[in-house]
Amino acid sequence: MSLALLTEKILSIREKKSEAFAKKNAQLRQWYSKVSSLLEINRHNHWPGIISDSRQETLWETIVNDATNLKESIDVFTQEDGVFTLACNRAQRKYVNIGAVGIMREGKSEFIAAATNLGNWLLPRKNTDHPCTTAPINIVKGDSPDGKSNIARVYYLTVKDIVALFVKYLQELNENTSIITNCNISTRQSLKVWCDNHRIMEFPNEIASEKTQMQITFEKYRMNIGDYVGNLIESDEDPKYRDFEISEIEKGEEEGREYYSSVSYYESPGAVDGSEVYTSFSTKEAQIFTNDFNIVGEDDVNNIQFLDTPGIGEQKVDIDTILSRAITKDLDIVIGIRKIGGEGAGSQLGEKYLFNALRKSMATWPKSKEWIYFILNAFSGATYSKFLSTRDRIIDNLSKVGEDNTSIKLDKSHFDSINLKDNQRLTQDGYVGTNPIGELLTSILETIIPQISSIDADFYQTAEQEYLNIENSFAKLMDSVKQLHLHTYNNLSQAVDAHCDTLCTALTSATPSVKDIGDCLKDDIQIFTGSAEESADVTGTELAKVFNLPKTIAFNDKEALFKQLRKAAEKTFAFAWYHNTEFSEYQFKRKALVESMRDSLSGTIHWEEAISMLTDAKIEVCKTYMEVGKLAKVVSQQEVQPLEWLDMFISMLEDDGNYPNLVEAFTLMRDFTIDPKTELSKEIDEAVQRGYHFDKFEPWNFEEVGNTINAFLESLYNIELATKSQIEEDFAKTKIPAILTRISNVFSPVLNSLVLTEDSQGKKKGTRAEFENFFMAHSEIFVNNDDEIKQSLVEKCKNVTK
Repeated sequence: MSLALLTEKILSIREKKSEAFAKKNAQLRQWYSKVSSLLEINRHNHWPGIISDSRQETLWETIVNDATNLKESIDVFTQEDGVFTLACNRAQRKYVNIGAVGIMREGKSEFIAAATNLGNWLLPRKNTDHPCTTAPINIVKGDSPDGKSNIARVYYLTVKDIVALFVKYLQELNENTSIITNCNISTRQSLKVWCDNHRIMEFPNEIASEKTQMQITFEKYRMNIGDYVGNLIESDEDPKYRDFEISEIEKGEEEGREYYSSVSYYESPGAVDGSEVYTSFSTKEAQIFTNDFNIVGEDDVNNIQFLDTPGIGEQKVDIDTILSRAITKDLDIVIGIRKIGGEGAGSQLGEKYLFNALRKSMATWPKSKEWIYFILNAFSGATYSKFLSTRDRIIDNLSKVGEDNTSIKLDKSHFDSINLKDNQRLTQDGYVGTNPIGELLTSILETIIPQISSIDADFYQTAEQEYLNIENSFAKLMDSVKQLHLHTYNNLSQAVDAHCDTLCTALTSATPSVKDIGDCLKDDIQIFTGSAEESADVTGTELAKVFNLPKTIAFNDKEALFKQLRKAAEKTFAFAWYHNTEFSEYQFKRKALVESMRDSLSGTIHWEEAISMLTDAKIEVCKTYMEVGKLAKVVSQQEVQPLEWLDMFISMLEDDGNYPNLVEAFTLMRDFTIDPKTELSKEIDEAVQRGYHFDKFEPWNFEEVGNTINAFLESLYNIELATKSQIEEDFAKTKIPAILTRISNVFSPVLNSLVLTEDSQGKKKGTRAEFENFFMAHSEIFVNNDDEIKQSLVEKCKNVTK
């Protein structure tokens, strides 16, 4: 079976699992919300009195303990490296990802470049004195999400990211972190000032010998702040990435050097005396999008990707974390790259970090030994016996219990020896072969890809078992809450009913300015057609443009207009008439007229203003719910903007799981967008296109040049008149009202959410019923005395089990 078919089979299975995990994720969010609600109730200063009045101290203590433990379990389960997140990432992965991991400058980039047949400049290789991958580089066969191809996209760190990185350095070096955390660094300038003030730092605490290189690296970050601070993202307006053209990179000229310096140590453009410029310190990751590489000779495989990772060994802080994250979250097949020999002190330390990262990331999973393969780089002069001893040492060290009490039993068949620079296999008989990397990779993929389903199943099964445990714990917790017999203090139904009615009245009078959107568009169109109150008859304005007449002429006097038009048209049409090309010239002018009308109409309409009015309408509705409905504080204790509140409100309703109608109504309003330009552009094109067929030559003939000119001008004038009339008829009376109807239909559910509706038995239904339940659960927002506050907490606790 071809690699394309093998990968498609894997992705088909993952797609089905992805849907299941999406549902589980929604359920986990709902459970987490309810558990958090219980713990929030427990912190209320009135709650101890309620429990005491109800004589439920023992049961409530059990509930709090169980809720606390369950919340912690969900936190661990869903955190970045949690079992659920890892399994979910695999299910959502739309590719098979192959990654190279290992110690710095031992051939990871060399392997990927050879395996994909990429050139020397896209991956850091020995083109310079300092080749070294400093950020993860993902190589994608295909276009970018925004449709670009043959580009290298470099993503940048934020100022906040760098500050967090510096904090980790200080922690690793056993130093006080307050020297940076207390400085409120949020801008490039404030970061630069801090680095300039801390270029040389005294470390009073003794630094472990294995961390002296980390100290040196940390100093490089501070000393070279000027090289990379300009790339850091300071605000949401800053560009998050920069695209480099691969064709320019491969030339090795200025853009190539600038890209290369972003992902490795390399002399950047503008460097003086061959000095390094550390622009890579600002890089978060890079992606290469191209269709120009083939994967072991199979050009039709579009769902395989490669990942080049930073090397272990420099002791840059967080390198092991980056590696572990890549292995657990990003990779399906791990290719370990290790230089044959490599037994020096520095190399041994790097190997120790590498093995710890592999064990920590992989040993949890029973089939981990099936998706890791080691290529030992047989550099010139290496011997086969040295390959065997290096292989056996790696197998032995991985099988030993590491820092996390983990180990990996790796089979000898998962090793090979290749000179990655010269692309030759090292055997007992010396160096042989012409393309061993391609052959080996084909063999690895054909062997491992069919096993990925069972490897994935390990993740899924572990996650599903833990999910089942959490589900059972939640059910047990809810049973305990249902057993609570809480004291009744007050009947809040009348207060809730009154609050809903008040909000309903406010919403009725707070109808958003949807009509203004239509008025704005309608006014613009009528100004274009000349029928607006503030505009005079403007028929002929577009025709005047075609013949380059000044804007100051009087368009309301047709005879005066035509006198100037005939004068402007005489030379052109007379010449064409005598050469029998007058109709070709007319058709040219007619096309120019139609294009002018299209451009003028598009330029007259205030597209952005219409879109802004739609946003203002949403804000207007949200403010009513926040202020009159008193829902601002229920959603967030912080002061938030209306549209931000809307997102949080919908998320709160979704997490609770008891308000499907409200979720649907508010989500519809939030997500609804309308771009009048997109909505109307097609209709504008069609309307002006019809103008081609409004020719009207009567009563003129074409026997004389003067009559011909008059006939053409009258026809062009009629085209403009008829087109504008048609546009006003179609748009003002049909197209724009249709847009407004769509907008009104979107706002109607949220504006009428509190309107009382009942079923045949007189029971409240729809969004009104859901809102009453919501307000009952959060009635503390409008209650007044202690008894009402206590009753609102009781209702909130009861609501958790619904």
